[in-house]
Amino acid sequence: MDAAIGAAGMKGQDIMAKAEFIKGAKYKVLGNTDYPVCDCCGKTNLTRAVGLESECGEILNVGVICASKLLRQNYMGKTYKASPEAVLSMGKRVKREGGNTYLTAA
Repeated sequence: MDAAIGAAGMKGQDIMAKAEFIKGAKYKVLGNTDYPVCDCCGKTNLTRAVGLESECGEILNVGVICASKLLRQNYMGKTYKASPEAVLSMGKRVKREGGNTYLTAA
């Protein structure tokens, strides 16, 4: 049983290592996703998540709560904190209309 817990813990560490947000890096919002696992914190059974693409092409699935804590919205040359609802809205808009929307790591 301890081996199963250890394996689950290791999986969580791998997930955390995957989603390291580099301060100042831009992440393109790809739209809302149905994938139920957050690549940032490892939380499962997500109902609200967005797909992000890093500048180096890495694709991440991040819950809107994690995205709102770690990323900032660009507006008129400055970066501002984005609420979970704003992140969700950006994902919906990108899916509906296309275009490019970027968030910056804080």
